[in-house]
Amino acid sequence: MRCNIKSFGLWILYIFLTSLSSWAQEPTKALIYGPEWTFTSPEIVKGATFETYDTIKQKFRKSVEAYCRASGKCHADNLSQGIRKIQFENQVTVFISRDEGVFEVQATPLTLEKWQEQEKIFQLAIFNSMKSAGQIPHERIGGGHLNIGLAFFLDKPLLLRNFIVDFYNHPGLGVVLNSLSENAAYSAYLDQASKLQKDHFIKQLALLDQIKNPDFFDVVYHLGQALQNQMLALTIKNFDDNSDIVPEKMSRASFKKQFKISPTLRMEIRALRPQANMSSFVQVMQIFDSKIETLASIKKPIALQKPKPIIDGWKALGQFADYLESSGLDWKNYRNLMPKLWQNLPEENFIRGQVKIPQKKICRRLFF
Repeated sequence: MRCNIKSFGLWILYIFLTSLSSWAQEPTKALIYGPEWTFTSPEIVKGATFETYDTIKQKFRKSVEAYCRASGKCHADNLSQGIRKIQFENQVTVFISRDEGVFEVQATPLTLEKWQEQEKIFQLAIFNSMKSAGQIPHERIGGGHLNIGLAFFLDKPLLLRNFIVDFYNHPGLGVVLNSLSENAAYSAYLDQASKLQKDHFIKQLALLDQIKNPDFFDVVYHLGQALQNQMLALTIKNFDDNSDIVPEKMSRASFKKQFKISPTLRMEIRALRPQANMSSFVQVMQIFDSKIETLASIKKPIALQKPKPIIDGWKALGQFADYLESSGLDWKNYRNLMPKLWQNLPEENFIRGQVKIPQKKICRRLFF
């Protein structure tokens, strides 16, 4: 069986402007994370009518309202066509909308600590209520997204640069954690890019690294030049009108003069497969929170490794284990984030930095 890794839909990691006013414009002391959960069902995937969508929304509304009344933790607006917004304690607002083939749920960003405190609340109010309406996270339809507020990096440009480079140095992460979206726009690690795209990224990264003491604007400018209009895992966009943040042929000086730090600036990791419940969502936040904390101690630019396609399962899981353990995490505590057929492999099959598994190729059949 021939494998096509491009069909997996590896994460898209991109920085963009959004309409949520909760994203801070001053440097923040703690990282904040905003979720975008997606839920669907066979009838939605096949192409549901408006009447079907409305019926599902009504079922979801009844379940959420019942939870809010019983718990006193939230208030749901009662619209004729179902819930669009839920107000929770601590000024957390959840928005429900339709996207292609899914219901999408977005929420006010919080710190990891706050999400951990409210894990049970959102499990009951959102995940359980969606399930009661027949909607669940799907392995191959989009996947959930994780947004990271960039205000934390405004005075830490090297940390932002190193986080992105380190992310791309571990393409095996996408094999383990990504959804199986068949949308080509989601198939975008550097190892899957064209030679032109790779060369362009490498060139812009080199130009960034030539700058003495680059600031946040330098990082955004050069990554924007490298990745906009490219089907790579990291792009820089203006969310409001989907325009490029760095206009074509704009000089670095002009960009730094004109670019405004928006209160909605954030980084998004797309198409996360393990969003089956709030617990796994919190675990994904823990992974990136620990990685960023570890990278903060590095005071020089991390080298970009030569992009090589990941086609062997043991290499993918090896990179996953290395990514976690280099951040002080025990990968065995995150087994549930792995593809199902890999979760129960004997521990002797796993070695830090190199994971031995029976399968030789990463094929779609391994995930079902």
